[in-house]
Amino acid sequence: MVRELGQVWAEMDADRDGRVSIADLRRYFTRTQPGLLPFLTSIFRAIEGKGRTGMVTFPHLLKALYPEASPADLRTLQAMSASRKSRIAAAAAEAAANDKLLAEIQGVFSVFDDDQRGELDEEEFISAMELTGHTKEEAKGMFKAIDEDGSGVARWAAFRKWYTNNYARFMEEAQRNMLEEAAEQG
Repeated sequence: MVRELGQVWAEMDADRDGRVSIADLRRYFTRTQPGLLPFLTSIFRAIEGKGRTGMVTFPHLLKALYPEASPADLRTLQAMSASRKSRIAAAAAEAAANDKLLAEIQGVFSVFDDDQRGELDEEEFISAMELTGHTKEEAKGMFKAIDEDGSGVARWAAFRKWYTNNYARFMEEAQRNMLEEAAEQG
C-alpha cells in the first residue's frame, strides 16, 4: 500500500518539485476522484497541517495519514514508498551528505585539537560540535556516549566509530526529546 501511495504522490506532483499545491490536488482529483472535489479544501488543509504554506510535501501526507508515527517511522514509510531506483539514489545522497558532515566535523575536531594528539577534552569537544550546528546539550550527550572509559577525553577514532554506528539514532532521539519538551510546554 505504501508503494502505491508513493505512485499517487508522483502523479499529483506533476512538476516533480516535491511539493503539491491545492491546484495540483484539484487536477488529480478531477481526473481520478471527482466525487471528492467538494471536500478538496478540507483534505488539503488536513494534510497541510499548521504551517499553512499553501504547499504540502510527501512527509506532510504521511504525517496526516499516520499521526502517531515517529520521525523514524515516517522516514521508513517514505523510503518504502519510493521506487528501487529512487531508494538507491536517496541512499547514495545520504551517504555523501554523511561523509561531508563527517569530514567537516573532522576538520573542526582538528582545529580544536591544539596539541594534535587526536583527542579533545569535554569543553573543547562541545565547542567543536557547537561550530557544526549542534546544541550544547546534544554535544554533551555525544561526549558522554563517546567517552565510554570515563577518561574525560573524546578521541577521534572513538568519535568516528561512534558517529558511524550511532549518529542517526542519536539525532532522532534528540529530536524526539525536543519535540516532547515542546509539547509539554505548549
